[in-house]
Amino acid sequence: MSPDKGASRLRCSFAADERGDQLAGTAAHARGFLLIESPGAWGPNALSESRLDPEIASIVATRAAAVSYRVLLIKRPGRSQANPRRRWFVIDSSPGAEAVIEGSYASDRDLLDIPLDAGRGDGTLPTMYLVCTHGRHDACCALRGRAVAASLVEQRPDLVWECSHIGGDRFAPNVLVLPQGLYYGRVQPSRSPDLIESHERSEVVVDLLRGRAAFRPVVQAAQHFARIENGSRSITDLEPLWVRETGTGEIRVDLAHREGTLSVTVRAVAGETAGLLTCKATHPMHPPSFALQAIDTQH
Repeated sequence: MSPDKGASRLRCSFAADERGDQLAGTAAHARGFLLIESPGAWGPNALSESRLDPEIASIVATRAAAVSYRVLLIKRPGRSQANPRRRWFVIDSSPGAEAVIEGSYASDRDLLDIPLDAGRGDGTLPTMYLVCTHGRHDACCALRGRAVAASLVEQRPDLVWECSHIGGDRFAPNVLVLPQGLYYGRVQPSRSPDLIESHERSEVVVDLLRGRAAFRPVVQAAQHFARIENGSRSITDLEPLWVRETGTGEIRVDLAHREGTLSVTVRAVAGETAGLLTCKATHPMHPPSFALQAIDTQH
C-alpha cells in the first residue's frame, strides 16, 4: 500500500481527493486580509495561541472583523531568524481596487496602531504566495503544505510565506495568492510553476482554483462553470453583475463577459459520499458543493 493510500484512511485531504470533493465555491469570503508576522509555534487557534499577547490579539481580531478582513499569521518557510522587528501587511482584495500597505512592529502593542485601510497604499501591488502549513489546526496542512512552500520558494523566494489556517483543510495543500485573494487547493509541488506562470500572466489555474475571496461562494462556483464553458482564464474576467434566487432553490448569477452577459444558474447540493471533512472531525458529513443547472449568453 502506498503512503498516500494509508494516509487517506486517517487524513481529511487524502479522503477528499478520493471522493473528488468540489474545489469551486469554497474560498472563505473576505474583503481583505491583515497579515501579521509571528515566527514560532502556533496553537490550534493561531491568533490567540501564539507568541502574541492574547488580549491584544483579541482586539486586533475584533477590529479586522469590523471591516471584513481576515487575520492570518505568517512566517518565512524554514527556520525563522530572530528579528526585533516583524512585518505586517494590510491588503484590500476588492476587485479593481486592490491595495497593499505594510509596516513593522517591535512590540505587540504596536499592532493596535495598524491602520486598517489599505486604500491608502502607494499603488504598488507586490504579489504574495501564502501556503497554509498550520499543522496544529489540521495535520494535512503541515503534512502537505510544507513541500509546496519549499517548491514555491525555489522559484520566488522573496514572495513566499507560510500562513495560519485559511479554511478548507481537506483541500490541502492550500495556497492563497495576494493581493487578489485567490484561493487554490490541491496545489502539488509539481503544479507550483503553473500557478506562478499563470498568475504572472494575470490568469488563473482553473482546475486548482477554489475561488476569489471577495466574492460569495455561489459567485465563485458560477465563475468556475463559466470558465469551463468559455475558456476564460483572466483574473479580471467574469465580474458579477447580479445575484438572485429563483424561488425554486436555484440561484442565478449574471457575469460580465466580452460577448455580453453570461447568466449561470446553479443549485447548492450535498456531495454523494459522506466523510470526515477535517482531520479532527468526529462525524461524517456530505461535503457542500454546487451543481450547474444552465448557462445562457445575453448579447
